[in-house]
Amino acid sequence: MFDRFTSQSTPTLLKERFPLLTEYSCALPHRLIKVSGDDRVDFLNRVLTQNVPTQETDGIFSWAALCNPQGRVLAAFRMLAQPESVWMVVEHEQADMMLQTLDRYVLRSHVEIALDPDPLVGRAGFASPPLVSESASDLVFAGQDVPGESIHRSIFIDRTAGLTDTQETESGSHWSALDFWLGIPHILPGSSGRFIPQALNLIDLGAVSLRKGCYPGQEIIARTTYRGHAKRSLVLFETTMPATSCTPLLDASSGVETVWVLDSCTSSSGEIWVQAVIEDRALRSDTDDHAIHRLALPSGMTGDYRLVRAFKAV
Repeated sequence: MFDRFTSQSTPTLLKERFPLLTEYSCALPHRLIKVSGDDRVDFLNRVLTQNVPTQETDGIFSWAALCNPQGRVLAAFRMLAQPESVWMVVEHEQADMMLQTLDRYVLRSHVEIALDPDPLVGRAGFASPPLVSESASDLVFAGQDVPGESIHRSIFIDRTAGLTDTQETESGSHWSALDFWLGIPHILPGSSGRFIPQALNLIDLGAVSLRKGCYPGQEIIARTTYRGHAKRSLVLFETTMPATSCTPLLDASSGVETVWVLDSCTSSSGEIWVQAVIEDRALRSDTDDHAIHRLALPSGMTGDYRLVRAFKAV
């Protein structure tokens, strides 16, 4: 069944799902962490799941994650290497945890870790970035979150506080919906430290290098990949009932916990989308590609969850 759901989609399907993506901008609820100092590259390579690029990338970002020693993902983020610093765009709820965790690994490394105080603005469209004048803001990241996708996104530091769209709330929801569609996990504090990268689609995103070692959780992550022991996968559901982020859902017939909700949002067409991690056995037991999963909500209500996309764990 998994072969029918992949992390790739055609330009036509993307445009049907996101008709407003010709070009739009929105304020982002993210924070920017800056790591500088002579040892910044060596330091980050010792603690992150992906190496810091050693060559200038012309503003093109890459994905990386920070894990605990048990191989569970604490946070996933976009990363960009600049000539004198490395920048990371993280979920705003995770920023303080990231700072504290990175600080514990500093030891004698000559690095400085700090939050940038300025707000961030996101821009998305089917045209190549950048989508605003560089004189209006500093370009932080640009590119494609998933290789092969037709959508481009850019993230800017809004130094002038004048780049945000007038339809900020709606556009912000579109940004989250696009994350969900592309298989980009929203790891909030309640889900931090629960899942290995395979269950969060981070291997396909290129956030994990299976050839590097000596970072927290590396042995467990590599062993799970090479032995094929991943038992959970990232999925996108469509539902009529809102679900609370960072909560489990039960199979309404068996009462067994099979789904963990990461986050939810409203799609551009008004549907409620739920991003979740699901037990593989729950997916493989279905015969219909778009099966309706009857799941019990924590409040005791139940709702129908239609499977929209599944991202196979590797």
